Amino acid sequence: MSAYANQTYRNRSVAAASPADQVAMLLETAARHMMTALNALDAKDYEARFLATEKAQLIIKGLQQCLAEDVDEAKQMVEVFDNYYTNLSLMITRVNVRNDRDACSVVVDGLRTMAQTWRQVGQSVPHAGAPAPQQSGTAAPGEQPVTMPAGGFTVSA
Repeated sequence: MSAYANQTYRNRSVAAASPADQVAMLLETAARHMMTALNALDAKDYEARFLATEKAQLIIKGLQQCLAEDVDEAKQMVEVFDNYYTNLSLMITRVNVRNDRDACSVVVDGLRTMAQTWRQVGQSVPHAGAPAPQQSGTAAPGEQPVTMPAGGFTVSA
């Protein structure tokens, strides 16, 4: 696949993803940068470590700046995520200052765990690009509709 085709595919994948999946993609990218930093630490390539951690920091700072502090209903969650992103940034600083492999591993694991959480959120919350759920009683011929009590969605069983 050509570089142009590959970039076009990635751009469309991101555009079609739910907001939760987009956050997960960013966190996964930050985790990949931190893995690069971890490998650079092992190779004692401190410039590569620094460049990789800076890329991860930019993603984390960008996510932190997107927090909607002006929405009253979200203030508590904003505070939780703000603390999370601040702690990640502090850990990344520790990686750079002390060449701390353990701190780097903690950041990688934390980013991967949070990305998985956002993926789960993306699967449980429909978004604008997602197909609409079937209405009750519209199961395919020969199938029984099953109504999920929590969300009220109808699933063909």
